[in-house]
Amino acid sequence: MKKMLLSAAMLIAACSVNAQTIYAVDGDAFMTAQGAADPGTATTIAAGTLITENEDFRLSIGGEDGYKASGAQANDYETVTFGNVTMDLNGLSGITGSNNPKGPAGEDPASTFVAPAQGAYFNLYAKKDGVVYIVHKASSNKAYSVFEEGTCLAYDFAMQLNEGADPNDNPCGSILSYSLAADAEGYYDTSKGKILWPIQYYHSDIDPSLVASAGNGFGVIKFNVYAECNYIFNAIGSKMTLGGVCYSESPVDVVIGGTDDEGNEMPAIKLMSADGSVGITEVVADEAADADAPAYNIAGQRVNKDAKGIVIINGKKYLNK
Repeated sequence: MKKMLLSAAMLIAACSVNAQTIYAVDGDAFMTAQGAADPGTATTIAAGTLITENEDFRLSIGGEDGYKASGAQANDYETVTFGNVTMDLNGLSGITGSNNPKGPAGEDPASTFVAPAQGAYFNLYAKKDGVVYIVHKASSNKAYSVFEEGTCLAYDFAMQLNEGADPNDNPCGSILSYSLAADAEGYYDTSKGKILWPIQYYHSDIDPSLVASAGNGFGVIKFNVYAECNYIFNAIGSKMTLGGVCYSESPVDVVIGGTDDEGNEMPAIKLMSADGSVGITEVVADEAADADAPAYNIAGQRVNKDAKGIVIINGKKYLNK
């Protein structure tokens, strides 16, 4: 029932002024406040330790573990704009743990769908219905899970990759994105099996065991939240470096930006669209298209530019319906 009510509420919010609340993690300040002599050295932090709280959500440490300040930016991208509100991580460190998250008996959340109870993970308590965006330093070869009150939740994922980063010789361009399969209630459809790496979802037509990492990038995980519900989010087989959280009354466009080491502005890239489209690469700056450029499907095979599904041209993905 909550999920049905939220859908209606989000439609109403979309017709009115949509508000966002953002929080950029300051890992150095957080670790210093917890008594760490060196914010960059792992220090044991108790489960439930508050990171921040506002009128929309409460963010805290999920499991007791050794946490430290660590950079959450990647590939010179350091800002994220949610609608009209920008989160700036320039000069800030995120928070990362030491031990991989596991269930109470050591279960792997990716394959057993048991929520973490030990290791490094984060907890978010929602005070309102809406949408949450988790900003983090993403890895193309680490799976991610989100749990709502202990049940594995479907989510949208997007991360930026450097051009040519994909070692499988597939033109993935600047964006790697996907949506986890959801059941009728919005939870992960566990019949689809183990939650895979982002790069494995991208190469959906290749044996997952043959897909190699495409490196790290600035990433966002998006999922719906409901008032008075608890959420756990984490990387699986690794530790998540948390950079920030955005709460929004309804979905918004998500655009990343930054400057390189020489002070040059990076091209703004739209990671996610408010309309829910995922898996489409869109560089915000207009670029002249090469009319003679070949088209590929997600398996790297040449196809007609009008072929149904995802078509990749000049390193960009387009969805043909």
